[in-house]
Amino acid sequence: MGRDKSTLEVDGRTFLERTIEQLRGHFDEILLSAAADRADRYGALGLPVVLDRLEGCGPLMGIASSLAASCSDVNFVLACDIPDIDMSLVGRMLSEIEGHDAVVPMTGAGKYEPLFAVYRKSILPHMEGLIRSGRYRILNVFSRCKTKYIDIDGNRWLYNINTPADLWAYRDRHAQE
Repeated sequence: MGRDKSTLEVDGRTFLERTIEQLRGHFDEILLSAAADRADRYGALGLPVVLDRLEGCGPLMGIASSLAASCSDVNFVLACDIPDIDMSLVGRMLSEIEGHDAVVPMTGAGKYEPLFAVYRKSILPHMEGLIRSGRYRILNVFSRCKTKYIDIDGNRWLYNINTPADLWAYRDRHAQE
C-alpha cells in the first residue's frame, strides 16, 4: 500500500476506527498493537496501545506482545486491513478453542488467515522461540502447537485490503450496499 493501512478511510472513518466500532460490546478488552514508531497515532482512540517488545519482527511480535499484555487467556486477533468482521465466525472460533492453542480460518486452497484468528496465551512460548531464532513467519508457529483450522472456503466476506486496487474495489462495493 505504501502507507499505514490503519489510516485508510471509508465513509470518513479510518479502518482502525471501523474495526474498533465492530469489536466494542463483544469483548471486555481491546488492545491496539503497534510498532514504537506508530504508537502516537493511536493514543487519541482511548484504548491501550501495546508496543512491540522487539522491532523488526513483524506481526508475530505484535501478536506475542499483545498476548503477553492481555488480561484474557483466550484472545481474538485481527489485522486492521480486514475492514468487515463476521462476528458469527469469531464466535464459532472462540467456541472451538477448547483443547487448542489457536483456531485459524483457512480456505480450501490452503490459504490461512493468522491475522483473523483466536489464540490462547499457551502459544506464547512457541512464538517467543521462533522470535529468538529469527523466524518471524506466523505460519511457522502452527506446526509447533495445537492448532485447529476452520474451513471458510467460499466465504467471501473475509477480505484483506493489500493494494490500492483492493481499496478501490472495497470502496465501490461498500458504496453499493
